[in-house]
Amino acid sequence: MEEFPAGAATNSSSSGCSPALDLTGRGGRRQGAPDQSFHCPGSGSAVRLLDSCGRSIPGDWQAQARRALKEGKIIAVKGIGGYHLACDAYSADAIDRLRKQKRRPDKPLAVMARDLECVRRRFQVSGPEKELLLSPPSPIILLRFKEPKPSGSWSRVAPGLRRAGVMLPYTPLHKGLFDHDLEFLVMTSGNLSGQPLVYRDEEALPGLKSMIDYLLVHDRPIEQPCDDSVLMLDGSRVEFIRRSRGYSSQSLSLPMPSGCHGIELLGAGADFKNTFCLYQDGEAVMSQHVGDLSSEEMVERYLSLVGDLQRRRRIFPAAVVCDLHPEYLTARALAGEKRDRSSPRQLFRVQHHHAHMASCMADNGLTGRVVGLIADGTGYGLDGNLWGCELLVGDYLDFSREAHLEYVPLPGGEACIRYPRRTALSYLRQYGGASWVQSARRLFPGCGEEIEIISRMLESGFNCPLSSGCGRLFDAVSAMLGICHVSSYDGQAAAGLGTLVDGAVQKVDSGYRFTTAGGLISPRQVLRCISRDLEKGVPAEIIALRFHDALAEIMAGTAREAALKYGLDRVVLSGGVFQNRYLSRKCREIMECCGLKVYTHSRVPCSDAGIALGQVAIGLWRLANGGVKICA
Repeated sequence: MEEFPAGAATNSSSSGCSPALDLTGRGGRRQGAPDQSFHCPGSGSAVRLLDSCGRSIPGDWQAQARRALKEGKIIAVKGIGGYHLACDAYSADAIDRLRKQKRRPDKPLAVMARDLECVRRRFQVSGPEKELLLSPPSPIILLRFKEPKPSGSWSRVAPGLRRAGVMLPYTPLHKGLFDHDLEFLVMTSGNLSGQPLVYRDEEALPGLKSMIDYLLVHDRPIEQPCDDSVLMLDGSRVEFIRRSRGYSSQSLSLPMPSGCHGIELLGAGADFKNTFCLYQDGEAVMSQHVGDLSSEEMVERYLSLVGDLQRRRRIFPAAVVCDLHPEYLTARALAGEKRDRSSPRQLFRVQHHHAHMASCMADNGLTGRVVGLIADGTGYGLDGNLWGCELLVGDYLDFSREAHLEYVPLPGGEACIRYPRRTALSYLRQYGGASWVQSARRLFPGCGEEIEIISRMLESGFNCPLSSGCGRLFDAVSAMLGICHVSSYDGQAAAGLGTLVDGAVQKVDSGYRFTTAGGLISPRQVLRCISRDLEKGVPAEIIALRFHDALAEIMAGTAREAALKYGLDRVVLSGGVFQNRYLSRKCREIMECCGLKVYTHSRVPCSDAGIALGQVAIGLWRLANGGVKICA
């Protein structure tokens, strides 16, 4: 559920430059990272430091850049996939200013460490994590702080979390920013929140001027933007949070049905955490991270990257597989796209959670029927409601919905994502009995007016879509525990709740139980137990752990029942909620103890960032089987 930045762009003339610098360290493209996204016509690159008006700073660029960083300045650093915004990670004032200028108040920031020893002094680093940090793709790795609760400037790097995204310098230009006084630099993507990553030379100064004091530029053009990849490890298990630089150009093999020769497909992806996917001749190519299509500029960037990958791969699919949601911009944009070829695209729609299940199946090379345990925040359902905690049984061709979390209304619709307290009030109203308003006033003192407004909205049903989202349940519990009442980035409330289970100890049977009847999973008893424990003063860490354990038990239990019902023994886990380490591990342990084979993602993210692979897999199998039922 933690999300981290990245990127790294401007051009300049060579007059008054520092000596040529080889950005790869090998006189060419970095071995093992074929998509590093910059043009390499020669063996070196001229580097200059500019002020925020574009004027060259005289003297040695390394010395001047280091001096500026130590003074708390913010530098836009041109890398190989776009710009980073860099500042000293030990300067709380610089981080606060960066957050304010970038309009990113709480979302965690990645850091770049001078070397591995610096990382080890501040973070816990396992053997597999060390290998990934030093690997050619040089991804960001989510590492646990050594401090139980990070203090000082580090509390501003990843507020409320016990892990941060860490990477090592992957070009000599990055290495040139460090000395014995500079151990860690914040390295976040060069863009305003909600806007595309800046990577073109002509856009750098106008696009970043309001956020920076200096620009550090080189003279190599960047062909296309590419954010840093973000990974996490659970033991030796590698899981992608974001699959981008160093990985995105690698082809992925797909299980192929008979009769699929000649099929070419484009998987449009989701509107949030977007990546897209091209398919041809048994291989799928996932794009780099695009991001949330929350602005016109982001939609334009999406279409530009789709066209670029098609040209580079020489794949021009006439068929596009997109999400079922009628308002998704991916489908609208591609349907209205001007194409080089005269024939219009054929658009097929696939249900969101079926695509999640298919993505995990394809990720693991599975065919045939499986049980799918899919948990995320929101996905448009076949009944027009918002799904998100789903027990499915099916394959690439079809699926059935065997169980799901009971629906609750979301007052204000998507506004509940930003204001988790609204969702908590809806859950309290639905399960708290006649005295729910009194309970709400005790939980949220000083919010009486808001409670009355939300109560009237829920009574009228106006703008209150129904949701079975697991992410929304996490939001509600997070708000009840006082962790997050206003969310400034996707998954903030859930990430804060998940953080609490690190180090908490379960000592006694808590009585926390979800119940099921007719395929409906009810949290009534769990919510009552949470309210009881809050009144008793039970620590939030213990309540969070009890909630996680109860959720894992019901998820694993419903999956086990479906497996027995249909004679299956394979379960796939997908959806952004399973980025929660504890929940994913607990579900896996329970099911494996029952003899089930559990499959998780390893080649693409479990979140919406991996859904395009599932869209392509479903489209491929259905078209090969006569093109029937593209949407179940």
